[in-house]
Amino acid sequence: MSRQPLPFVRDRVTFAVYAATGAFAMQLGFIGPLMPHLRDALGLSYAEAALHTSAFAIGMIVCGLVGERLVRLIGRDGTIWVGFLGMAVGLTCLAIAPTAAVSIASCGLMGVFGTMMVIAVPAVLSEVHGENRGFALAEQNAVAYVGALLAPILVWAFVLVGGWRWAGLVGWLALAAYALAFMKARCPPPTVTASAGSARLPRGYWAFWTLLCVNVACEFAVLIWSSSYLETAKGLSRETAILSTAVFSVAMIVGRVVGMILLRKIRVGWLVLPSLTLGFVGFMIFWQVTNPFLSFTGLFVTGLGLANLYPAGIALAMAAAGPATGVAASRAPLGSGLAIILSPLVLGALADRFGMEAAYGAVPVLFAIGVLSYSIGRRAPAR
Repeated sequence: MSRQPLPFVRDRVTFAVYAATGAFAMQLGFIGPLMPHLRDALGLSYAEAALHTSAFAIGMIVCGLVGERLVRLIGRDGTIWVGFLGMAVGLTCLAIAPTAAVSIASCGLMGVFGTMMVIAVPAVLSEVHGENRGFALAEQNAVAYVGALLAPILVWAFVLVGGWRWAGLVGWLALAAYALAFMKARCPPPTVTASAGSARLPRGYWAFWTLLCVNVACEFAVLIWSSSYLETAKGLSRETAILSTAVFSVAMIVGRVVGMILLRKIRVGWLVLPSLTLGFVGFMIFWQVTNPFLSFTGLFVTGLGLANLYPAGIALAMAAAGPATGVAASRAPLGSGLAIILSPLVLGALADRFGMEAAYGAVPVLFAIGVLSYSIGRRAPAR
């Protein structure tokens, strides 16, 4: 089962795309913690607040549709720099927004330009690290989650000193720091074949792309609705129920660190079925038991299971795409954006009609689709 690992060397480009990913995740992470302050300042309803996440996801989809053409037009380095600049503008506009229309549009802007920051990352890491792409992508995703955890801490610090709107400066500080550290870093240019059209992507790629969608859908089903479920179905206080998202996020970080260790010894594909199984078992514990401690334990196990599905799925998808790494990387945000929009929306609609406990019955179905997608991808002809 074990294999002799190839040397893994982190060059300047690797650190640069890690930093871009962390900066993207940190700025995306500001939307949630800023929302209570925006709701109070602008008098937003819950429906208007929910539109901010939808706007960001729509921006991801737009960039997923046109991102590969942008990379060909201005290059990978140019895409990262333009994305950094646009993300900083979007975060600033969000922090100082005078109306709901401006704040929602700002999130859409962040979705488009933020995705530009990272759209070339899977292709770059795949081309630079070859067979070690799984480890590189797992490490990159761990950096992203650390960046996301910085956002609420920074918002708390800004509120402590009396000015949450100063959060708009963070994007510019991140851009300045990136420029100082990585101005001379140059991503490898995409090959002609890697820039080919989407018709070149084989069936195996789309199977693993579906696995990515399943992972994101499950993750957001837990992130968005777990606290509401624990409050309404399990009878926990709101403050206690909110801890569920922290438990889940910590589990995701722990799981990705463990995944990085395992990927030095096993092939990336061997993580998928155990991860799906662990996530399914954890969710069933969270969903079905009545003991609050076991519910939180189930959430933690769910996070451990889901933690490595995205880096494993994107590594398998990039490998299945063969030389078409550019277009393959650009289609990943398209699936993520669709999942971010549809998963909370569908579960919310089901909860309105049947209750949150019954609505969560859709999540085990997603795990089953994940197993089927992985099986199809593994059986697809090699590129």
